[in-house]
Amino acid sequence: MQFDDSHMLAYKLTLDEFAIVARTDRAGRILEVNDRFCEISKYERHELIGQTHRLLNSGFHPKSFFIDMWKTISAGTTWRGVIRNRAKDGSFYWVLTTIVPETDAAGRVSGYTAIRIDISAQRNAEESLALEVRGRRNAEELLLDIIDAMPIGVGAYDQNDRLFLCNAVYRDMVPGARDNWGDGRTFNDVVHKSINSGALVVPPNLPPGVLDEAIKAALERYKTGRHASTHELTDGRWFQAQGRKTAKGVSVEVVTDISAIKQAESTIREQIKYDPVTEIYNRIGFDTEVEKAIADYAETGTAFALGLIDIDHFKRVNDRMGHAAGDAVLRGVARRLRRLPGIRCAARVGGDEFAVLIDIPDKDIEALGNAAELGAIACFRPLSVHGSMIDLSGSIGIAVFPDDGNTGETLTQAADMALLTAKQLGRSRVQFVNEAIKVRHTRYGIILDTLAAAIENRDIKPAFQPIVTAGTHKLKGMEVLARWEHAQIGTVAPAEFIPIAQEAGLLSALDQMIIASACELAGDWLGSGMIEFLSLNASPTELATRGYATALLATLRRLGIRPDQISIEILESAFIDDVPAVLRNMARLHEAGVMIVLDDFGTGFSNMQAAMALPLSGIKFDRSITQRLDEEGMLPAMIKSMAQLCQSFGLYTVAEGIETDAHLEMAENINVTYLQGYLFGEALPFPYADLFVRSNHAFDISVRSQVA
Repeated sequence: MQFDDSHMLAYKLTLDEFAIVARTDRAGRILEVNDRFCEISKYERHELIGQTHRLLNSGFHPKSFFIDMWKTISAGTTWRGVIRNRAKDGSFYWVLTTIVPETDAAGRVSGYTAIRIDISAQRNAEESLALEVRGRRNAEELLLDIIDAMPIGVGAYDQNDRLFLCNAVYRDMVPGARDNWGDGRTFNDVVHKSINSGALVVPPNLPPGVLDEAIKAALERYKTGRHASTHELTDGRWFQAQGRKTAKGVSVEVVTDISAIKQAESTIREQIKYDPVTEIYNRIGFDTEVEKAIADYAETGTAFALGLIDIDHFKRVNDRMGHAAGDAVLRGVARRLRRLPGIRCAARVGGDEFAVLIDIPDKDIEALGNAAELGAIACFRPLSVHGSMIDLSGSIGIAVFPDDGNTGETLTQAADMALLTAKQLGRSRVQFVNEAIKVRHTRYGIILDTLAAAIENRDIKPAFQPIVTAGTHKLKGMEVLARWEHAQIGTVAPAEFIPIAQEAGLLSALDQMIIASACELAGDWLGSGMIEFLSLNASPTELATRGYATALLATLRRLGIRPDQISIEILESAFIDDVPAVLRNMARLHEAGVMIVLDDFGTGFSNMQAAMALPLSGIKFDRSITQRLDEEGMLPAMIKSMAQLCQSFGLYTVAEGIETDAHLEMAENINVTYLQGYLFGEALPFPYADLFVRSNHAFDISVRSQVA
């Protein structure tokens, strides 16, 4: 479904005609109001824009009322209720309110649209009615004349729950009260007759007992003396029923026609399904279409596949040409996706990630593969943006329903695994789910399901690898590495579980747990001088997190470890994205005395001049550099010059990957400060690491002196 300007104008005019409409940002600041809002609030538009709805607070509702409202909408859920507001002139008015959260491309709440109906007259009438019932029990005929003139439905039930009074609107909206309502029928009777009459919409094919339980729950809510519910009639109308019980036991039910609000909600809900940049489905809309496709398969056997598409190196477009050009690329790819044959629907589900549902005629997987390859070529041919031709490529992962996943979630996960595989294999390719990917998917699920518990229970443990002084080969420090022996799937490498921890939002907890565990275990080594420092690894994500340095220093204080006994190893890749945040944490740690080492030097930007500008204590040469020092050419001389330059700046150097005597000789020939590698010891868990340190801290470490 597409919305052009004429449609949107029609919807806006409709809303402006019957409703009070406002849009706010995620903090609740008013961005836009319609004329009805200004009219009822008595404020000019410029007096409202930029303010929050606290400006209209009447003081009638408790703080908990608005706290609950904010909890609901900030979680992405629509909120409905009745609010009393204060106008500019001090007068009060009541509004029936619906607040619909708006979401961005990533599915986060970005703002809110509020639609309100003025029910002041109805609310005042309800209060007047209650007073009349309490004060003039014998004036039933007069009261009936009054409420029959009301635009809302009103029904009154006596202490025995029998309907003794209702107006024309109530009889029209509530099917169970339409005929012979004064025959002594109870609220129970009204509910059952409303359902059995066929005038009330009841979901089809309900499991046995579900409807009975729903009726029972409705009657229980009625007994509490305060209930609210929303119902759809078969003629397309909707009504909201609210019930209250008076002090004398009379239950008053007020029924309001909310058909217009439901129509507006439906319009907004439809709009929320679409990505504003590309005008195709967003994740919400796509998930809906996936569920429809699964339902179609169950009914007709229509086969389909789910594809996830990632534009390769899209960030470069934004960085080099600006976000406007990036948006133009996204729109261009979206247009091409929609035009591909066999595409049931397309969606933008992330920054540069798209999703498609692909029909599979005659369940021909081979034909699907050919079509996918041709589609990729058509979709990622060069694109003209702002007068420049941009070369495009994309990685595609495809999962087939139900072979690769029998739910929307599992199918998407399988396609995501295939996409990841495509990226790992060099990008610019189509990758179908295969048995290897399924195994990996299963393994991924096990890791994801057990990771939180493993962190909490400290099943992921620190291991310690020695760092020795060049020349003397005496133990200087220990580097901390994470190791996980999973009870179900065996050894899980950090390269496998750390990305999953980051995806699951558990990376911070993992880092803190490993650091705390390692420092606790190594405290005696540091305190007695068996080693001079403990080297910890900082992930780029955590290093860019606000408060990382403060939290680490607090942990050290708690464990009685001096900051100058800690070395933090930082990857060059940490400086690719959020450089200011990284530098702030580095400066804080450096100022406190923590040593900072640039790890894997030579694999990232490898800019010596840039490195010298950082608050570093040392540089670690990557093993891929160390183990190539025997090559002919300029590399050995360059590395030796770098080591000398580091020394001139007061930085120490570490050569890792020392596994043979030849590696040792080459590394010491370039005059590095420290050495690390299997020649001096592998990464050992506690208590083997403890035995190693206590046995070797005072001696020249060799292969023969290692503790296995």
